Amino acid sequence: MDPAAAIELEILNRQKPIDEAIARGLSDVQKFYKNTNVFITGGTGFIGKQLIEKLLRSCDINKIYILIRRKKGKNVKERFSEITSEAVFNRLREKKPKFEEKLVPVEGDIAELDLGLTDHDRTIICEQVNVIFHVAATTRFDEPLKVATAVNLRGTREALSLGRDCKKLKTFVHVSTAYVHATHQRVNTEVHEEFYPCTWSPEAMLAIAEKLDAEQLDAITPSIIKGWPNTYTFEKALAEALVKNASDLPICIVRPAVVIGAYYEPMPGWLDKTCLFGANAIVASPGLGLTHVIYADVSSKSSVVPVDYVNNSIIVAGYVTANVRSDVPKIYALTSVSRNMITFGQIQKYALEFAAKMPSPKALWDVFVVFTASPTLFLLLTWILQYLPAYIVDTFLKVTGNKPRFVDVNTKVYKTNVALSYFSSKTWYFQDKNMEELFNNLSKTDQVIFNFDVASINWVEYINVWCLGIRKYLLEDNLTDAEYAQRKRIGFKIANYVILMLLVYFVWKILGCSVCLYLK
Repeated sequence: MDPAAAIELEILNRQKPIDEAIARGLSDVQKFYKNTNVFITGGTGFIGKQLIEKLLRSCDINKIYILIRRKKGKNVKERFSEITSEAVFNRLREKKPKFEEKLVPVEGDIAELDLGLTDHDRTIICEQVNVIFHVAATTRFDEPLKVATAVNLRGTREALSLGRDCKKLKTFVHVSTAYVHATHQRVNTEVHEEFYPCTWSPEAMLAIAEKLDAEQLDAITPSIIKGWPNTYTFEKALAEALVKNASDLPICIVRPAVVIGAYYEPMPGWLDKTCLFGANAIVASPGLGLTHVIYADVSSKSSVVPVDYVNNSIIVAGYVTANVRSDVPKIYALTSVSRNMITFGQIQKYALEFAAKMPSPKALWDVFVVFTASPTLFLLLTWILQYLPAYIVDTFLKVTGNKPRFVDVNTKVYKTNVALSYFSSKTWYFQDKNMEELFNNLSKTDQVIFNFDVASINWVEYINVWCLGIRKYLLEDNLTDAEYAQRKRIGFKIANYVILMLLVYFVWKILGCSVCLYLK
């Protein structure tokens, strides 16, 4: 058995207590969600899919209404069929083969007024829905301000409006991000589970976004988002301001940190295909031998959390919010900085050790990485260690009649690296007292079924699980061919040393000739 597959099996065996607790059906959270009707935005995304899966597998839900838009020429019915056939639902399919009967695809668009709902669909939702999970967002850091405003800000306004019209609404959970106020001025300071002032009001931002065209907004974006690193976190901050003013609703905010592969559920390491870039790329590409330079401070405190922990916290936050009302919406931050800290350097160390011990048979070169927090050195080393070899290989591919691809892949990884560098080279001390209290107040049974205690994460083990998930769900190497992968890795390492020695030799010869010419 492949060593990575052995790790997967070991983690799977730990799911037995969870399955047994779910089967008993006696938990307080399960009782709350029994026979409820749920509306989810963002149900077609990474977090949303696993949220749907966990709700259906652990609770006796009546119906889940999923907002789905037409995309790439596919209608809602086609997209729904594709989504429900994905690997995330494999375990659920085994336990509840008819789970799709509880799902209701609803055509709409988070960026449109009234969420793009028809009058008929809106009426049904307002009559039936008890729980709203607002998960939808554009997470692109470089999203044009007009798009980011429409999706992340106006989408939240419209979701809140829908919630106010739901006659049987018991709870509303708005999913934000721990980095919502990770501004330049808050670097190396504590960020608490509270609302912070924004430089713009949500109403003013919506007004200017509707008045100006995309090009005009792009021109003034730097001055508008000043203090925030990108349009994503800026618009998320404004969306939270809208939620703050919605205290008439039974509402709360969950702020997860960087969301990565599952620890336990539905399967160890599970990732969605949409996760190919972002934080996963910074681990996957070095493991494949594609990336050899990373722009980061290895001593910076990282905050990454498993997607199953995130959704467990969302489900529990919804339950508690329905039972405990407050004048100001409660904020729950799911982060690891305060109670189970890990540095960026440690994450990469564990990931590179995994790549050495359990390499993917799809690896393309030797695994070695240089870390730097210097933008100049990062650019220089990227050209020497990544782009130069990529151009050489692509030239060879062209000559041999194959499609060149390595320059394009390196460009995508480079852009991801740069986009994430703001977060991977700085530290914010996110406080999570509300989230800790949320977990500690649960019954023992609910703590088993809906675990989100970040203090329980074994980082060495979990990074291994994350890496095997990257192999299985993103690279799709089926966790096989371990011996072949090791032979391939050794071959790449030898070839890499030979090439490096040749480069040193040629540089020495060139410098030697230059010195001789100078002396003459």
